[in-house]
Amino acid sequence: MSLTLPSSTRAPGQPWPHIDQSPHRTGLQCVQGILNFAPNGPEDGGLVVMKGSHALCEEFFRAHDVTGRKTWGPDDWIGFEESETQWFEEKGCKVMKVCAEPGDLILWDSRTVHYNVRPRSQNLLALI
Repeated sequence: MSLTLPSSTRAPGQPWPHIDQSPHRTGLQCVQGILNFAPNGPEDGGLVVMKGSHALCEEFFRAHDVTGRKTWGPDDWIGFEESETQWFEEKGCKVMKVCAEPGDLILWDSRTVHYNVRPRSQNLLALI
């Protein structure tokens, strides 16, 4: 569960683009999801995805060696550096803030490059 309170004093934070699937696993292995509890517009914080990146993960890992890269979590968490997210953008992936209404269910392939952003509005962000 994630609950983010609005704040005019908190810095926006840095993106932490990642996927939740090991480069040693191929194909669809996991679907991740969010059940939205509050209005979640463009300024409200929440999920950001690189649209289409899931389809390029295997190609990315053939072209980039991430062996031995340290991560903060399990083997199924891989973070990306800015130059690596640029690779996805050069291949046509677009960075997209997902907007949703209360009760909306958001599902995505665990190979999709994604991260969350803090709200810039005064709306509460509540997700499960």
